[in-house]
Amino acid sequence: MSLAVVLKNAITSFIIPTVFLTAWTLLLFEVTPWGFGKLLRWLNNTYHPNEIVVTENGFLIKLEHW
Repeated sequence: MSLAVVLKNAITSFIIPTVFLTAWTLLLFEVTPWGFGKLLRWLNNTYHPNEIVVTENGFLIKLEHW
């Protein structure tokens, strides 16, 4: 069962709704699938880089834990 929580991001002062899945106890951090896209858009809008290179965007976990 997941629990929706709202956390305040102190750096940018906006509300981030976060969903804690069963992976919370395995990973020791929140699982926010939409957060990576939001971060990339913020980086693009703030710094206007020529390109953003993503070398890794996830983690390895056995499927039986999900």
